[in-house]
Amino acid sequence: MFIVYILIGSFFGGLSRFLLSTWLNRFQFDGFSIGTLVVNCLGSILLGVVLSYGIVIEGHFNREALIEIGFLGGMTTFSTYALESYDLIQKNKFAYAVVYLLGSPIFGMIGFWGVLFLNGGAL
Repeated sequence: MFIVYILIGSFFGGLSRFLLSTWLNRFQFDGFSIGTLVVNCLGSILLGVVLSYGIVIEGHFNREALIEIGFLGGMTTFSTYALESYDLIQKNKFAYAVVYLLGSPIFGMIGFWGVLFLNGGAL
C-alpha cells in the first residue's frame, strides 16, 4: 500500500507543479522563469508545515508516503531546476543563472527551517 500512496501523491504533486509553474511562468522577466523557483521554495515550506504540525489524516494512511514522498516529491522538481539553469547559462544570462541556482536551495531551506522554527520545531 506504501507504493500506492506514493503513486497517488506523486500524481497530484506533479500536476500541481505543472499547473502552478505554467501559470507563474507567464510572468517571466527577460526570459527568467520563476515557476520552478517558486514551486521548489513552496514545496520546502509545505514540507516544513507538514512536519511541524504533524499533519495526520484519519484512517489507514501513511503521511510520509502520500504527502512527504509522493505529493511534495512530485511537486518539487530539481531536474527542471538543472535544465533551466543550463538554459540560462547557454543564453549567456549568467546573473540570472546565479540567482536561480542559489535562490532555490537557499530560500527553500530558509522557508523550511523558518516554518519549523516559527512552530517550535527543532533545527
